[in-house]
Amino acid sequence: MRYCAGASKINLNSIGGEKILKNQAVIFDLDGTLVDTLVDLAETCNAILAEFGFLPHPLDAYRYFVGNGLRRMIEQILPEGEQGKVEQGLVLFQTLYAKNWQKNAVPYTGIHEALQELSRRGLQLAVLSNKPHDFTCMFVDYYFPEKPFRLVYGQQPGGPRKPDPAMAIKILEELKCDAETSVFVGDTGMDILTGVRAGMKTIGVKWGFRDEKELRDSGASVIIQQPSQLLEQI
Repeated sequence: MRYCAGASKINLNSIGGEKILKNQAVIFDLDGTLVDTLVDLAETCNAILAEFGFLPHPLDAYRYFVGNGLRRMIEQILPEGEQGKVEQGLVLFQTLYAKNWQKNAVPYTGIHEALQELSRRGLQLAVLSNKPHDFTCMFVDYYFPEKPFRLVYGQQPGGPRKPDPAMAIKILEELKCDAETSVFVGDTGMDILTGVRAGMKTIGVKWGFRDEKELRDSGASVIIQQPSQLLEQI
C-alpha cells in the first residue's frame, strides 16, 4: 500500500522548540469528519441509478449509505433483486466520481485551524477511511495542501475496512504510538467501534453524517459539537 504524496514529513524531534508527543496519535475518518462529501456522493450514486433506469434516493438516505466502503454503498443503493449490477455500478462510480469529487465537497468549518494547532502541539495525525485509497489520497492532497498528516490510508480491494481495527493498529505501529494515549475521531458508529477495538480513546463528532445516539451506542468516549473542541479533548 502506498502512502499519499501529501503525507507530512514533519520533524519528529521538535516543532517550534516544543517537545513532540511521540507516543500520541490522532487518527481521523475522512467523509463526514474532515470533509463534507455527502452531496457529491449522493449525486454520483443517483446518476448511476439513473443510468440503470432506477429512481434516485433522497440526500439524507446517503447519510447511512456512506461509510461502509464503496462496494457496500453500491449494494445498498440498488433496488432489491438488482445486486447483479453491483460490478457495473462500481465501474460507473469510479468514472463519474473522478469527474465530480470536488464539485460540492468542502472541509468543515474550523477543521483546518484545529489540525494546524494539533500539529503545532506535536501530535502525529493520520487519516483512515473506507473510501477507496486513491480517492482518499486525492482528497487529502487537494483539501489539505499544508500536509498535516503523517499517514493516509484508504480502503484497498480485499483489505480490511472499518470497523476492523487492523489498519488503525497498523497506523499506530508505524507511528510508534501507544493505543491508550491515542485517539480515533469520527462521525459514525463504525469509526467509534474501530477506535474502541484498537484500544484507543474515541471522539464522536456531531457535525457529520450520523446522529449522537449512534455515536453513544457505539461507545464514544466523548462527543463534540465543533472542531475547536478537539483542542479541549486531545
